[in-house]
Amino acid sequence: LNDKGQFSKLLEWIDIAEKEHFITSRCKMLMSVATNMEELKDKLAKQPEIHIDLQTEKWGPSETKTHIEIKETK
Repeated sequence: LNDKGQFSKLLEWIDIAEKEHFITSRCKMLMSVATNMEELKDKLAKQPEIHIDLQTEKWGPSETKTHIEIKETK
């Protein structure tokens, strides 16, 4: 319940993490957020069951202002 904006900065960080490929877009489906209890209850009731296999799902390399993936070569 983000009724007073107490989690707004966290939600902004989650969006950045998705853009920089630290998490997948499906990871964001693991949570529900709302500004009032009725809306939150509705979202939670409809929230799908998500399974993410970290061993096989590739998030992909990323190169952004804050993250550069380094690969060693021989």
